[in-house]
Formats: sequence, C-alpha cells, structure tokens
Amino acid sequence: MSATETESETYVHYHDGGVPGKRRVLTGKAALPTFNEVPKIDMRRIYSDNIEDRKELAEEVGAACRDVGFFYAVNHGVDQHLLDDTFSAVKRFFDLPTEVKMEVHNQKTEKFRGYEAFLEGKLDPSTRGDLKEGFLMGEDATDPEQHRAITPSTSTPGTNGPPTPPQPSSAPQSTPTTTPCSPSPDASSASSPSPCTSPKPTSTP
Repeated sequence: MSATETESETYVHYHDGGVPGKRRVLTGKAALPTFNEVPKIDMRRIYSDNIEDRKELAEEVGAACRDVGFFYAVNHGVDQHLLDDTFSAVKRFFDLPTEVKMEVHNQKTEKFRGYEAFLEGKLDPSTRGDLKEGFLMGEDATDPEQHRAITPSTSTPGTNGPPTPPQPSSAPQSTPTTTPCSPSPDASSASSPSPCTSPKPTSTP
C-alpha cells in the first residue's frame, strides 16, 4: 500500500485481488474514527467449548481486518521454534542471488505463485515500482507438489480443533502366544514366504 498527493487530495493505492485501486484519505469533518495501535487478539478462544467465546473472537478479527487491516495473533499455539525456522528459511531464500530466485518467478505458474523481484510490483502507478521483493504463496491445484492421493486420512476434511486424546478401551486385551516353527529349506531366499503362521491371540479379561 502506498500514498500519493494531488494539489488538494491524498490517495492510498492498493491491490484488491490483483486489481489496482485507490481510496481517498478523508480529512477534516469528513474524517472517520481511526486507530492508534495495531490490536492484539487472543486466539485461545478459537478452541473454546463456549460458542460465545468463539463469536467474540470472530467479531474482534472482523473488526481488526475492516478497521485496521492488521492484528497481532497472541496465544496462537504455534511453536516458537517453528516460527524461528520459518523466518530463517525466508532469510536464506532472499539472500540467494537474483538469478536463482528468478527460477521460481511468479509468472512461471498459472496461479501467480512464487518470487516477485524489486520494482515488479507497483501499487502506486505514478511510481517506477515498489522498492521491495516478495514471495507469493497459497493453494495452487496446478502445482504437482500440492496434489495428495485420496486416502482415508485425506478424503474428508479434518477438524480445526486440537486432536482428541485417545479414550481407554473397556474391551479385553489380547495377549499373543508364540508358535514355534522351523525354517524351510528355502528360508534363505528373500522372496520365499515365511513358513510360520501368525500367532493366535488369546483373550484375557
């Protein structure tokens, strides 16, 4: 996001879904209430059993996105080591030579994912380009690396909450019994099946 000034008005330029736009900065009597700091939002309530807690959280996130555009997510549960590793990986990537980064340029994918070089972005059309570089990420069905085989664990959506701890079972426990067997003459062959049968479990109360 950037701003430009005309003789009497200031505009903020932005991209909305890849489409450039601008919004006039309101001043004087036309000005609307604004904010003095970026809000901090406690994310622990996302897993609350109380629906009112989750609704309150949703309202705070919605208000922050509409009125501010940013917020700090606190108590989010993401491990600090994972955050540190992510920032470290990002730094290593942007420290690479430009010609290496250009190998994953965003124009090489159908869904505009990948590296964006200095001056390629231009939020404000009156400038020569944005003095930044970036890497665009997101779901992309055209990326073979994001394809997953349909398996019992991926065929249906999972829950967004924490995993449910296993419950103790009241069923009888099975204790395997060992059945002795002797190797066959072909046991030395890796392709030969074992002559031993599977142990038969016996139930104990």
